[in-house]
Amino acid sequence: MDQGLDVSIELAPGAPSEEIRRVADEKDASLIVIGSHGESMTEHALFKFGGTASEVLHSFTRPLLLVRTRIVAKGTEVCAEGTCTNYLENILYCTDFSDTAQRAFEYVEGLVEAGCKQVTIMHVQDKSRIDKHLAHKLDEFNRIDAERLAMRRDRLATKGATDIQVKIPYGLPTEEILNEIETENYSLVVMGSQGRGFVRQLFLGSVSHNIARHAKISVLLIPAIR
Repeated sequence: MDQGLDVSIELAPGAPSEEIRRVADEKDASLIVIGSHGESMTEHALFKFGGTASEVLHSFTRPLLLVRTRIVAKGTEVCAEGTCTNYLENILYCTDFSDTAQRAFEYVEGLVEAGCKQVTIMHVQDKSRIDKHLAHKLDEFNRIDAERLAMRRDRLATKGATDIQVKIPYGLPTEEILNEIETENYSLVVMGSQGRGFVRQLFLGSVSHNIARHAKISVLLIPAIR
């Protein structure tokens, strides 16, 4: 309320993830925000937030901001606090040039218009798809994709960004993105995500969901339009 927001409180009696989706639909929410403990990222302890973040991640149809939190002691109390106070400081935008990634880019544009000056635009040349039969075309792929990323860079510049990096690493997308997050001081990752309606194995194995599981910083996921 101090920030000029219209705030209401809902005490929902049902399963948390189901109630979150229900209330979001009823309120026509433009964004779902939920916390997850970054230090608890393991294959068997996905989002120690009562399992709620994990369940919401597996079925969301609205933009979802997973706020990475840490557990801290304040006097005699133990509480969770966000690991970042300014998401507009330095954004990493990852794209595979899909329609959903383009939709996520529109959110990046909005964040730049809101004041973000520093953005890295990243596309990973997927080694698992290229190595076998397309390695001879890698230079061509890099040239084409560099041009596509340059168009996005120029567009962000017109929106007000002043420090824009473009990166096209070669490797496995999840590993390359996580390595980038580890080596640079980003405040937020923005990505598109397939959302509801896909085979479970594909859904859980998607790059965006792997990043949401393992990234040490907060992640904004933009779902496909259904």
